[in-house]
Amino acid sequence: MKQCEKSIITLEIKHKFRDQDGSLPKKALIAIQQSTGMFISHFLTKERYVRKKDFCKIFGVNRVFSLLFAPRNIVLNNVIESNKTLCGTSIDQITNKLDVPVADILKSLVMNLMISFFSLLISPFRSLKAIKYQLEAVKWSLRASNYYAFEEASTLDKIISRLFLNSQKNPSNKSKKFYKKFLALRDHPSEDLWFMLRSPIHILKTHRIAIMFKNYLAR
Repeated sequence: MKQCEKSIITLEIKHKFRDQDGSLPKKALIAIQQSTGMFISHFLTKERYVRKKDFCKIFGVNRVFSLLFAPRNIVLNNVIESNKTLCGTSIDQITNKLDVPVADILKSLVMNLMISFFSLLISPFRSLKAIKYQLEAVKWSLRASNYYAFEEASTLDKIISRLFLNSQKNPSNKSKKFYKKFLALRDHPSEDLWFMLRSPIHILKTHRIAIMFKNYLAR
């Protein structure tokens, strides 16, 4: 499995899906990415870890970080529902989805705000590409909030429409503008200070709306 992992990482570096840089700051960022699971396009694991629902072993992330901040059941359920298995038995045939506690959406809020503020902190250093961390925080907020509220995975376009456009008679123009910019930046990343400064507010709003939807649907 280790040899297979090395081969996949080599392919990712070759096709620019993974950063490789010898500078100390970028090495530190790569270490953070690996411990949190950010920007990891694949994972290799063993069937027994999936059966045990061992989050850390499945995704190879830091155990302390995952216990404190990762919305583990939301992430696992998203993967069970939407994974593409390249080799071995599909995850959804091995294990069932889990109940999602309210603690998960709160962990998601804390984790994504941390990533968002971290992005702002490193934004003066253009070589560190702070915008990609901000985009990741917004993306994870949308996916976690959608799953918490509706218990199903979906595309980002549909999630945005569901949470912010179709859910209100007069959806906020600010929300429309922000998420239009978000989708544009995902396609063509560039440093955008306005977007980065607004992101923490919208991360809070996204989680608040998810909790409101969940409470409404539970009636």
